[in-house]
Amino acid sequence: MMSLQQSALQFNSKFSFEFSGGNLSSDSGLLFIKEFIHKIGFDNLLSQYFGSDNRKTHSISSVIEQLIYQNIAGYHRDDAADHLRYDPVFTAVLEKEALASQPTISRTLNSFEQKDIVKFNDILEHLYKMTHNPSDKRHFILDLTIVIEKLIYYRFTS
Repeated sequence: MMSLQQSALQFNSKFSFEFSGGNLSSDSGLLFIKEFIHKIGFDNLLSQYFGSDNRKTHSISSVIEQLIYQNIAGYHRDDAADHLRYDPVFTAVLEKEALASQPTISRTLNSFEQKDIVKFNDILEHLYKMTHNPSDKRHFILDLTIVIEKLIYYRFTS
């Protein structure tokens, strides 16, 4: 059995773990969620479907990814982003200097159109096919449906 100190995370091997204090966060479990998301290629799916606009500090795919992590960690409101902007775990997981602010998140969500809903559906279909492979009986399902449904609901009810 391996301990956490004996193995580096694959999405970013620069991580080292210490228990001596410093810049703290209570959301360190997100590191393992990030590892899982990286392992199944979900981060690549987001970039594939929503692109990664290098001209922007916060691309659409990175804002969606941020919202997913915020929701997983229990931060369900957009304005939580302002509080988490420089959180060490969130910035490490999202590989950014600072998270997108609440206004950036709102602008991104308000820019969604019907074609973006189709993209979300395509991502869900891809994940479904990946986890329901009849030849592979061992799999783990991380259901991101509720997070994506909240994004869709927010866009079409505001």
